[in-house]
Amino acid sequence: MVEMTRQLEKLKANSVQARRSNCYSTPVTAQHGGRIIEITGAQKIVYSDDFQKALLDFVAWYKTALSSDPVIQESFIRKFDSLYE
Repeated sequence: MVEMTRQLEKLKANSVQARRSNCYSTPVTAQHGGRIIEITGAQKIVYSDDFQKALLDFVAWYKTALSSDPVIQESFIRKFDSLYE
């Protein structure tokens, strides 16, 4: 997570697009409506700031849900236990 944050900050500071494999790019922010991913034909665009915000929002939601929802707690315990089987 720390490394991802560092990479996103680097992209933001340079205000450039990172391109990977000629069909994937990560501009800093969407110009229209806060989309996380946009697919146009063969090109896939991941908006890094919007992705980071969505990821942090999900982590905050999951933290709250994990402490209050028994179904999510059981699922978490089951998944964590399976790592040690």
